[in-house]
Amino acid sequence: MRTRTSISSNYFFWYRQKDGDSPKYMMVLIRGVGSFHSTKFDESKFGAELVGNSLSLKMEAVDVTDSAVYYCALRPTLTGNTNTLNKNLCSKDNTIVQCLH
Repeated sequence: MRTRTSISSNYFFWYRQKDGDSPKYMMVLIRGVGSFHSTKFDESKFGAELVGNSLSLKMEAVDVTDSAVYYCALRPTLTGNTNTLNKNLCSKDNTIVQCLH
């Protein structure tokens, strides 16, 4: 999955939401530094890549258990512990993120 953004953020967050469940934090990709994964997601299976303003989510050995909605965010949009996530309601910046697949 690839996304393109019109702003040059330095932090990109990936979340996965399975049917009937809340979104789960997967990883953050920091421009020029690399990605940092949640311990609940296998680093060898899920990865992220940033080239210019194009962000890609890479998945290896995909199977039916990976069926979900995958979200990217330019800043943390969910907060909480690893069991309960809450949507942040205040945001000063809005941007359009185009998902290409």
